[in-house]
Amino acid sequence: MLKLPKLGFMSFFILLFLSTPEFVSAQQLDQIIVSQAWSRSTPPMAKNGAVYFTIKNNGPRDKLIGVITSIAKRSTLHMTKMGSGTKSGVLRMLGLTHINLPANQPFIAKPGGHHVMLMGLKKPLKLGESFELILKFEKADDKTVTVTVQK
Repeated sequence: MLKLPKLGFMSFFILLFLSTPEFVSAQQLDQIIVSQAWSRSTPPMAKNGAVYFTIKNNGPRDKLIGVITSIAKRSTLHMTKMGSGTKSGVLRMLGLTHINLPANQPFIAKPGGHHVMLMGLKKPLKLGESFELILKFEKADDKTVTVTVQK
């Protein structure tokens, strides 16, 4: 008779111990914070735009692997890079498949660096307006952010 309560008590702690890593992982994966999402206003006939933001990854290492928005036909990750060799001194934009997000470090997408390229804008980006952008991560859940159009 005494063995049943002990077995039940031990089973509870074993299950609790085994389930804890999943709980911690789920918590850690939800520790990505996206802030300061903005875009520059565009002229009326502009076909392209860009989005900038800050990501604070308070969890384990992750990757930003994609972006989605309804404001443009395509949205992709890009990086502005200074050319070398015969193209030395010329800025080029490189399409990226992902952006690494080290643990416990901020990542800043800014003009002249990493950014989201909006191609085939469906309408001009007007000062004071806003739109939604969904950031897709390798491990963390998608994050929907509001992008504010600025000067």
